[in-house]
Amino acid sequence: MQANQQTISWYLAEMQKFGYIYETLHLPHDAESKNIASNGRSIDDIVRAAGYKTNILPRVPVVDSINAARTIFNSCYFDRENCADGLQCLRHYRYEVDPDSGQFSKTPLHDQYSHGADAFRYIGLMIQGKKELKARKQTYTPGVSWMG
Repeated sequence: MQANQQTISWYLAEMQKFGYIYETLHLPHDAESKNIASNGRSIDDIVRAAGYKTNILPRVPVVDSINAARTIFNSCYFDRENCADGLQCLRHYRYEVDPDSGQFSKTPLHDQYSHGADAFRYIGLMIQGKKELKARKQTYTPGVSWMG
């Protein structure tokens, strides 16, 4: 399912239709920005007020998040029918090419496929972040005294 120009409350209600229990919602870097249309509240504020835990993903260069998505591809299983729209987005996600120089643009083409593909980029960032967090937690070195 894809949609745009809906309120965050609408998206939260749509999520409930799938019948899953969501522990933490991973939101893009700009989810903490306050919005006049939502009475000065951020998307993060609204999601937390609805009872969800949130994790704000860091702002990273697009190419880094594309690479993060590439690292999880061979671990993913896609339901051909339920993921058909998302798979189309991934198939058509591309950089624009300058017709005169033949060079790729610095950022991917923003079109009807980019939002779905961007969502997958954020999944890559979320999974990469969990791996980095686990790696940072492993700081204990056997045989070294806590006293130095």
